[in-house]
Amino acid sequence: MRYARNAVGEKHFSIKEFLTAQQVQSFSRRASKRRHAQHDSDQEEQEEDIKAAEEEAADELVRLTVLEEVSLRHPVVYDMFNLCDMFKSRKLNQLSLSMLCTICNHFHLYIDHIKGRRKAPHFSILEDLIKTCNCYVGGLV
Repeated sequence: MRYARNAVGEKHFSIKEFLTAQQVQSFSRRASKRRHAQHDSDQEEQEEDIKAAEEEAADELVRLTVLEEVSLRHPVVYDMFNLCDMFKSRKLNQLSLSMLCTICNHFHLYIDHIKGRRKAPHFSILEDLIKTCNCYVGGLV
């Protein structure tokens, strides 16, 4: 402060504006406290982030467990019909159109777009369902 000068070379501070040694020490202490407070705050944020990540991992585990419980299992079965075996032996065509519609509705398959009274579109939709079964390998059930 004592030697600071402005652009024209005049002193920037008057003698009355000089800081005492105690004022400088006080300023240094306050700055140090702020740094430590910021460091503590950063640590708290890191701990919160770690806790949030652990909670997210636990939620993901629960989600995967639920998905595993509700996912299709081999064989895909409706009532007494093993759809995997029927598909493999090409016997799905033995089912009536109303039964095919019931099966599609049971598995929440969208069939409202099908026009007319044909079985073939229903077979196609059921085939897509059966392909999600873990027994379906390269076109063979």
